[in-house]
Amino acid sequence: MPRVRRRSRERFGLTQEHVDTLLDGLDLFDPFKGDDDAKRQAWESLRADLLEDWIREHPGTRPWAFWKFEAPELRRRINGLHPFDNLARTVFCERVGYRPEIYLQTHFGTPSSLFFQDGCDDFEAVYESERAYLDRLGLLIDGE
Repeated sequence: MPRVRRRSRERFGLTQEHVDTLLDGLDLFDPFKGDDDAKRQAWESLRADLLEDWIREHPGTRPWAFWKFEAPELRRRINGLHPFDNLARTVFCERVGYRPEIYLQTHFGTPSSLFFQDGCDDFEAVYESERAYLDRLGLLIDGE
């Protein structure tokens, strides 16, 4: 996994755990304590170094923080209606009391919650690859 240059990280008072959260989005031991503003500030501070290291090790993909704070749109579903555009899914979620901030969350540009309910085919959804997304939006960097 790419590692930000130590000097840059220390300059902003961040630990390796902060960096790992920005890269993979896992927040079991979230050093940011769920503070999205702090995550955004850390990403903006370390973005250049993190992105350079990430692209060198994982060309055609982007780290979690890119998807959270920079992605201009969601990845497209290529085999049907996107779950967020599926009225049956929205009605089901509202009927059982899910709030939009829960059922409209994403992870790396795709829905992070899947539903198995009449009219919801979330489990069959296939999305464009990260590389296809980046290429379609002109976000690939030379040499990727």
